[in-house]
Amino acid sequence: MTDVSQRISRRISRDFSRDAEGVTELLSTMRLMGSVDHERVQAAVVLAARGQLDRVVDAVDLAETDYRDILAASGLANEDWASRLESEFGSADS
Repeated sequence: MTDVSQRISRRISRDFSRDAEGVTELLSTMRLMGSVDHERVQAAVVLAARGQLDRVVDAVDLAETDYRDILAASGLANEDWASRLESEFGSADS
């Protein structure tokens, strides 16, 4: 189980309001292979889902199969991923 950061949690609340708790649970229990930044993958799932619960399930499935695919689908696969993450979710310490 991996905690969801505050900035990801805020975005989940905004994008999924009444389903936020379930989305947070799905993200915190994702099983990812290899050494990967979990927050980056969680953010990728949220971005790919675009506020639609059924897309969250599909995005989590994709991430658990090969997290690189969800990073590519959400625009977080490139070298500028950290600045994009900050642009979409705010700074890590806010």
